[in-house]
Amino acid sequence: STTTEATDYTIKAMNGAHILYQCVTDRSWGRGYDRARIDETSWLATAQKLYDEGFGLCIAWKRQDTLEAFVGQVVKHIGATMFVSRETGLLELRLIRDDYDPDTIPHFTYDSGLLALSDPATATLADAVGEVIVKYHDPATDKDLQVRAQNLAVIQSGEGINSQNVSYQGLPTQALASRVALRDLKAQSAETSRYKVKLDRRAWRIYPGAVFKVSAPDKGISNLILRAGSVEDTV
Repeated sequence: STTTEATDYTIKAMNGAHILYQCVTDRSWGRGYDRARIDETSWLATAQKLYDEGFGLCIAWKRQDTLEAFVGQVVKHIGATMFVSRETGLLELRLIRDDYDPDTIPHFTYDSGLLALSDPATATLADAVGEVIVKYHDPATDKDLQVRAQNLAVIQSGEGINSQNVSYQGLPTQALASRVALRDLKAQSAETSRYKVKLDRRAWRIYPGAVFKVSAPDKGISNLILRAGSVEDTV
């Protein structure tokens, strides 16, 4: 379990990595994966990081949705990516955090795997999210509550507040919900640009959520750090 601090009490919540592990390995109601198919190193590291963050969840699969939908919900709560490694064939679980070293991440240029780089798709201030409202559930009071995170610069530059409502019913405390609201607000920043990147087989280790760099002198780009969203293979 993970201890999640509330204002006047302590909640014993569940580590999201443990929840996902049960979903994946349980033979009676889960996917029934053999443990030999799981990369224990990545799962243990993720569980430890969530414990260190005090990131506990109070969430249950009530079978109103599919197991796949529940797994996706937990992954979204903790801000993670779950995928089958192309290198080992094992199922990995990794958190999406700003914990990488820019000097050691893979670097692709036209001479080392970069085939094409699109022009950036950048949100305008009119489209930028200026406020994220997170709804969470307090298990001690059994009430649905909400917190707000705001980007004042975006709000002041736009014509009113462009709000995004997100439900994270597994978050049990205001403090944790506030952290997640800030996380989601940052991801919706107007300064975030999106690219379509085409790489050759030298990028075969790149997985959804992985961080890498590209340099394209013809576009005036040098050491641009990107995080992979979806990864598609082409023939």
